[in-house]
Amino acid sequence: MESTGQTINYALVASFGLPFFAQIFMSGSMSKLWAIFNTLQLISCLPLLNLKFPANVMTVQIEYQKILNLEIIPKETVYGWFFGSFEKTAPTGE
Repeated sequence: MESTGQTINYALVASFGLPFFAQIFMSGSMSKLWAIFNTLQLISCLPLLNLKFPANVMTVQIEYQKILNLEIIPKETVYGWFFGSFEKTAPTGE
């Protein structure tokens, strides 16, 4: 009976203690992740300021916008993966 109580005690400590320490550990990395996310949002809004940027900055900005809009792979390629080849054919009137 005593060993069962001890096992339950260990289980309760683990069920409350592990998530607590995991939260403390993850809170630091999550705040850094949110900081990166907020910075990327600000960078994506730079063209809205109507400022003149060097060509290399605009090139990076255009590629960055493609990544944000999930245009890394052309749509036609993705449609082909899921739906087979897309060939437009004219309907026959017969």
